[in-house]
Amino acid sequence: MKTFCMPTLMKLVTIVLVILFIQPSYSASSPIRPISTKSEHIYGALNAPVSIIMYSDFSCPYCKKLRLTLKKFVNQSSGQVNWVYRHFPLENNSLGYLQQANAIECSGKMYGNESFWALTQNLFNLPNNTPENAQQFITLAAQKSNLNSKELMLCINSNKYQPLIEQDQKEAKELGLTGTPGVVFVNNKNNKIIVKQGALNYANLTKFSRAVVNSPSDDKLK
Repeated sequence: MKTFCMPTLMKLVTIVLVILFIQPSYSASSPIRPISTKSEHIYGALNAPVSIIMYSDFSCPYCKKLRLTLKKFVNQSSGQVNWVYRHFPLENNSLGYLQQANAIECSGKMYGNESFWALTQNLFNLPNNTPENAQQFITLAAQKSNLNSKELMLCINSNKYQPLIEQDQKEAKELGLTGTPGVVFVNNKNNKIIVKQGALNYANLTKFSRAVVNSPSDDKLK
């Protein structure tokens, strides 16, 4: 069974890549940008020694599944791990899912980090969420999140945060990700990273978080 979402069926041949590590680290040439505690959407302790960046798309059921596992993992990490949300809208999807990505960006910038996570959760939890009725679903999720849906739609329609979403998308591609969810484990002390693809389970989150912590700064991750 496929455990991650991909733009086309032709790319299913790359499933084998989910068992491989990609080995970039922070440097001037690295495709991944440093995590900003001021501008990023972070769940958990801001000063956690390990960050898990999730590249996500609302069309992906495995992102919904991983989101729940990540939340539990961070909650039980005693402040050792946080979760950073970044966007990876799949190119063959309807613009409706892109609107939802814009919606959560607007909610975070307009109402704060808690509203970002609340709207993200409520959008994922809506049954039969389809891109054709994106505005209706955004309005419903906004109401469940106690947000002003009219203000939110004005922000979404302005496409103000579209460049940020495209930046995340470009970064995911440069990391070698071909589908969602994409997961990057970051050691915030020595800047080592591990890149994985697919709906990782709790045991794998534990394994790779420990691996990125235990890797010396002058060693490559394998």
